[in-house]
Amino acid sequence: MDWQFKKHAHAPAHLLANHQLYFITGSTLYGRPYMTLDGAKAAFLSILEDFLARKNWQLDHWEILDDHYHITTVSSLGEDLPLIIGNVHRKSAKEIRNKTTLKVKGKIWHNYWDRCIRDEDQYYNCLRSMYWNPVKHGYTTDPAKYKWSSFYRFLQNGGDFEELIFLQDRVDKLPFFPGDL
Repeated sequence: MDWQFKKHAHAPAHLLANHQLYFITGSTLYGRPYMTLDGAKAAFLSILEDFLARKNWQLDHWEILDDHYHITTVSSLGEDLPLIIGNVHRKSAKEIRNKTTLKVKGKIWHNYWDRCIRDEDQYYNCLRSMYWNPVKHGYTTDPAKYKWSSFYRFLQNGGDFEELIFLQDRVDKLPFFPGDL
């Protein structure tokens, strides 16, 4: 079997699927803006890229806000998802504590939610949601200018949003989750 469904008493259930496209959201405890601290977003991104690469997961798109993040990623082994996110949260929490003069005690991260993307429409909806999220949360009035997203980097390197969203040959290669559970 290429997937398993893990339920938890006090946490979201997780679908652990091999070679699938995921949309993942992580949130800080009580929505506290821990990632406004100097260097926290850069450290988080570096840690995320490192732990995904260690398990041969491919980071597709990402966005980091002060109190949560969103990513799309392609899994290698689905069972590695809790380990990857657990390590990212643990190591980034340590970095956040080290980068602040505030006494941050206890948990930094609340939880994470994931879903396997089933088709192009869901994928496009995730990307559009991520792209406009900085506007929704009041970080900017122009999503193309929010620098803590893969979209910003793509656009800074000469790409355009229509090209990013509607590259059919790229989308055709994404592993969508088949059918219903």
